[in-house]
Amino acid sequence: MEIGAHTISHPILARIENPIAYNEIAEGKKMLEEIIKAPVNLFAYPNGKPNKDYQLDHVKMVKEIGFDAAVSTAWGAAQSDDNIYQLPRFTLGM
Repeated sequence: MEIGAHTISHPILARIENPIAYNEIAEGKKMLEEIIKAPVNLFAYPNGKPNKDYQLDHVKMVKEIGFDAAVSTAWGAAQSDDNIYQLPRFTLGM
């Protein structure tokens, strides 16, 4: 089991300005690391629809902030050639 970050207040990143999005992602990681006293290396985009809920700028932010990987809500199993910062997944209710 792994604990991953998901921003501070769950905004749709594509609907907010980039500096606010950066802060949501970075501070969410920092706060969670302080709570669990361990590194948080994974991120999930709020709502997670590529090019709708988040943009390539947000993918770059996630990488820059220091996450090892991130998941979207694009449906499917990850393949070896997928972007590690936009991994698809199977989610309930889809």
